[in-house]
Amino acid sequence: MIHFPPLNPGFVGILLAFALFGITLGGMYFTELAWNVRVLTRGRRLALALALPLLRLAVVAGGLAFAVLHGAAALLVCLAGLLAARAGVLRIVAGPS
Repeated sequence: MIHFPPLNPGFVGILLAFALFGITLGGMYFTELAWNVRVLTRGRRLALALALPLLRLAVVAGGLAFAVLHGAAALLVCLAGLLAARAGVLRIVAGPS
């Protein structure tokens, strides 16, 4: 039989903080992606439309690198938050169906 030790409340708090961090990071990333699509489809400000993906990549890479410094669990929870934010932003941008 496998025995799992009880979770440390401080560890759970850190994981919750990284989940919120991932949700925030994903919300920023996917909202900026939707904004970038609007800029590209309108055909104005091409330099801005080409610079935004670099900014998006830098922000997400920096955030995930920060999560890696705190361990694999923090990274996985941060990624789960990022994916949850993706689902939320897609639901908002798609509108009522």
